[in-house]
Amino acid sequence: MKAALVKPLITIHTMDPNTLNNYRPILNLTFLSKVIEKTVAFNLNKYLINNDLNKSIQSAYKSGHSTKTALVRPKMIL
Repeated sequence: MKAALVKPLITIHTMDPNTLNNYRPILNLTFLSKVIEKTVAFNLNKYLINNDLNKSIQSAYKSGHSTKTALVRPKMIL
């Protein structure tokens, strides 16, 4: 399901198109793989919340949390 179409895209249009280092790869995933990935992530998150497996100090992979919220949160003793 993780097969992708790779298209090289020039980084800046004024760069030399004959130099390979001026290109970056663009991956186009299939629509079905994106839908499955979103569904699995939603169901996993719901499972973690319903079974109280989400730690309050965890910021990764949680809606409304980021590395900034992890830095500004008061230090907690584990």
